[in-house]
Amino acid sequence: MSQSKQGSDVLTFTEDQEVEQQYPAEHGDWLVLIVDDDEQVHKVTNLALSHVTIQNRELTFLHAYSSEQALKILQENEDIAVILLDVVMESDDAGLVLVRRIRNELKNLSVRIILRTGQPGYAPELEVIQNYDINDYKMKSELTRTRLITTITTAIRSYQQIRSIEENRLGLEYIIDSTSRIFLEYDPELFAQEILSKLPILLPDLQEAFIQWISHDEPMIIGSYPVTNEDAILGAYAEVFEKVLITSEMAIGVNRGCVPLCKHGPEEFYLYFQTTSPASPQAQQLLRVLQANLSVGFRNLLLVRKLEQSAYFDDLTALPNKAGFIQLIKELGQPERGLQTIAIIDIDDFSELNDSMGHENGDLLLCSVAQRLKGFVDSNFSVARISGDTFGIIGPDEMLKPQLLLSLFEEPFAIGDLPFPVRITMGLVHLEDPEDPDEGIKNANIAMKRAKSSTRSRFLYYSDAMKDAIHRRITIGRDLKPALFNREFMLYYQPQINTKVNKVVGAEGLIRWKRPGGEIVPPFQFIGVAESSGLINEIGRWAFAEACKQAALWNSQPALADPLNVSVNVSVKQFYNPSFLPYINHVLKDTQVNPELIEVEITESVVMQETETVIEILKQLKDMGVRIAVDDFGTGFSSMTYLLRLPIDRLKIDRS
Repeated sequence: MSQSKQGSDVLTFTEDQEVEQQYPAEHGDWLVLIVDDDEQVHKVTNLALSHVTIQNRELTFLHAYSSEQALKILQENEDIAVILLDVVMESDDAGLVLVRRIRNELKNLSVRIILRTGQPGYAPELEVIQNYDINDYKMKSELTRTRLITTITTAIRSYQQIRSIEENRLGLEYIIDSTSRIFLEYDPELFAQEILSKLPILLPDLQEAFIQWISHDEPMIIGSYPVTNEDAILGAYAEVFEKVLITSEMAIGVNRGCVPLCKHGPEEFYLYFQTTSPASPQAQQLLRVLQANLSVGFRNLLLVRKLEQSAYFDDLTALPNKAGFIQLIKELGQPERGLQTIAIIDIDDFSELNDSMGHENGDLLLCSVAQRLKGFVDSNFSVARISGDTFGIIGPDEMLKPQLLLSLFEEPFAIGDLPFPVRITMGLVHLEDPEDPDEGIKNANIAMKRAKSSTRSRFLYYSDAMKDAIHRRITIGRDLKPALFNREFMLYYQPQINTKVNKVVGAEGLIRWKRPGGEIVPPFQFIGVAESSGLINEIGRWAFAEACKQAALWNSQPALADPLNVSVNVSVKQFYNPSFLPYINHVLKDTQVNPELIEVEITESVVMQETETVIEILKQLKDMGVRIAVDDFGTGFSSMTYLLRLPIDRLKIDRS
């Protein structure tokens, strides 16, 4: 077996089965394997194809004298274009058997096979052409030099087309595989490295490549093949990069290229590469397909990163949001977590400030508060924006002092040219070791809301009693409507005594709730819940109707010497409800009670609100004949002049 360069006058022969060396083709040459057990055939073929070039490339010959030698050469050389194969060698069908092994065992479907035979009849031509994947089947006597060159040329063209199709298939598989991984990998560096690791499939002569990410004008290398010096390669690619910037198109030099992969807002991605030979038109076309696919892939990647950012960070202040705050707490180790305090800070009356200042200035105020809080914290603390005007801080128990946080808000905030004083309320909780972070934030919120309802403190620490109170309010709110439906409410009547004559002149109806088990729920526990849930209107209607019925019943007794008045309280929400006056009028007529025996009590806080509206409602009540009393007098800031404008009958001085 031997290898020879076309036109060589020297033939080297070796014994069968002794070939061990590999036979690489000279750069750019077509590899042609001659398989024949006749040495003369090798020599004649070699001479016949001397000085032949096909598509500007020369021929290099490999020689095998048996099917086993041929198989070994094919295993060691993947780029053989054509095989000139004798049918009859060590057996009558040795060549045909070798064809099957090439296609089935080696899975080599690209190499073109030209069968030659000197013994016609051993293998019928039509049957061979139909059953075997070969390019041609010729009698050796038919193959003149011209016909041999023509046959070789046709086979090489066929081989070139098959290889081109195969390279396109592999290139497209690479593109599909690389871009589909965007749905599995959201890290730009890992995604870029995955692309580069398989880029040699697209560019077989690839020498080096890297992907550059420019984010907000800050460039960085996020993947390279192989690992290269960033400054050196960026300098080498300056020319093609400038061309890309000017044209926004892919730029391919002699052996360097720059492919813009994605430009989305302030984010840009570029692929640079260098090859040992110019990129073929086919490779450039595949690069354009890759460019289109990766553009979508990188856009999706940026979108996923933005979604992740939005999931854990606040867009306005750039602070962690509630989910990010919870994540920060979770990242604390268990021993460390048990020594931390959570503070929830809420800006008082922010909605009113926002409405008066305008939403843009409201946003500026929130950003200023965020900056001041960030200036307060150090590496021991974390600060977040939990919701609209609520911020959260977590830090060591001994360092997070509420007085220090309150002092941050002593100076007003400058919004534009105007100073805006800000008052805050805080709730704090010592984060217990096994406690869930979300539970800790919820408990701090409970303490903050309790502090807001307190007139004595701007901050409170959470206690279990607060949670018990919340739980009780929830239970009461759940049971209120069934209690009204099941007639569990009742009026207790407190006598009103004229101390001058020591005589009962009336009674005030006081609502009570008696549960089925006999428990009496006092009004201070359920009235507030009823007001917040909206059930106070239904409960108030029931109470007024009951008081009118009782007044009618008492005053119908013959033994009653003097009329007995009955008074009933009306809540703020009842008073301003559009159906309030019509309902009062309806009940008075339905119970046929004398309106002068009914007294409606409203609190001083009611009469201090919308003055003209209050006066108009009270006048309509007086027109119905109902008496009016102001309860809890002295707790507000009513002036005597204002009171003189109100059509009221009595003032009830508050116990305080």
